[in-house]
Amino acid sequence: MHSDQPRNATLIIEVLGTGIYAREWACRDEKVTRSMVVEAVRRLMASKGGCQVRKKAEELGIAVRRSTEEGGIMRKELDAFVTQITR
Repeated sequence: MHSDQPRNATLIIEVLGTGIYAREWACRDEKVTRSMVVEAVRRLMASKGGCQVRKKAEELGIAVRRSTEEGGIMRKELDAFVTQITR
């Protein structure tokens, strides 16, 4: 977890824009406390930035659901993968 979590956080927060930090990376040696989580949830639910994050997450969810429907790109890729490995 120590090596993939920072990358996952960067992807979710900075690339996809669908999350927020509970604790800044500079303070990574500190434990995330209950009050930090409470504050992060408040920022997510009651701020303009949080509204943007929620909107991006909703848009991403719609895109993912479309991609898994019949004819969607994820479905096509999965079908191609299964075809390839079952030859």
